[in-house]
Amino acid sequence: MPKAAAREPKEGEAQEDGAKDRQFVTALARGLEILRCFSLNRREMTTVEIAAMTGLPQPSVWRLSHTLIECGYLLSDPASRKLSVGPAVLALGFAALGNLGFADAVNPYLRRIAERFGGAASLGLRERDGVLLLQRWQAETMLTLNLSAGSTVSLSRSAIGWAHLAALTEKERAKLLAELKVAEQEGGPRLLEDIARAMADYARDGFVVNCGKSQALINGVSVPLRVPGRRTVYLLGCAGAATDFTEAKIRAEVGPALRDMAAELSVLIGDITAASGPASGDMADVRRPLARRK
Repeated sequence: MPKAAAREPKEGEAQEDGAKDRQFVTALARGLEILRCFSLNRREMTTVEIAAMTGLPQPSVWRLSHTLIECGYLLSDPASRKLSVGPAVLALGFAALGNLGFADAVNPYLRRIAERFGGAASLGLRERDGVLLLQRWQAETMLTLNLSAGSTVSLSRSAIGWAHLAALTEKERAKLLAELKVAEQEGGPRLLEDIARAMADYARDGFVVNCGKSQALINGVSVPLRVPGRRTVYLLGCAGAATDFTEAKIRAEVGPALRDMAAELSVLIGDITAASGPASGDMADVRRPLARRK
């Protein structure tokens, strides 16, 4: 990889996280940040793009990327000088999916509700400031939304993200919204009002409704999915074109159906995971902070 001048960390900058937590390894965290840059929509990246995305000095990106290449976590294309994820990452992905244990059992439920209402149904999980879609089923009659398993959607603007907010205590929710800097986003004050109304909806109806906040002309509904014996809160969502998924239809039909499906899946998944042990599939902590990002 070519060398170029770039800013090195200021004195004490690289140790910022270590000063807070002596067990925290900053170099390891930075390497993982590089891996996080890649997604279904960003399959190849240059070191310049990675440096811009992570905020890391480019010399650090070169050194970390070289280590990841040597360990099989990244692949380098000499012709394009771009990086892509390697087979070692794929192995970790399969291990994570295996820890779910119940993914295959959820698919028929997602298909059933998606086909019933002509929309797209998803199983998700919070991943930092977004929601990672673990499973997704889209009805053949629905216009493609360019989302699939592995995609990430906004936590603060999507229906499935709002379901995560609904699963938190009021104090936890306020803390997370502050960390996400929702108030500082474009239209932030209005968005906070919409979120507050959605939380009131959840308290009354057991589901949250989102009309066009994440994508124009797309309406959706979502619910938290709690599993006995687990701290992880999973998320179920169903969305569709606003012409078909009217707010009235969502509140009268889709929302109640999704809420009932969550209750049914909670029992099913509880039975599946009880057989494999209490720790299996506990993939994330709902209270995980956003602080360490570089």
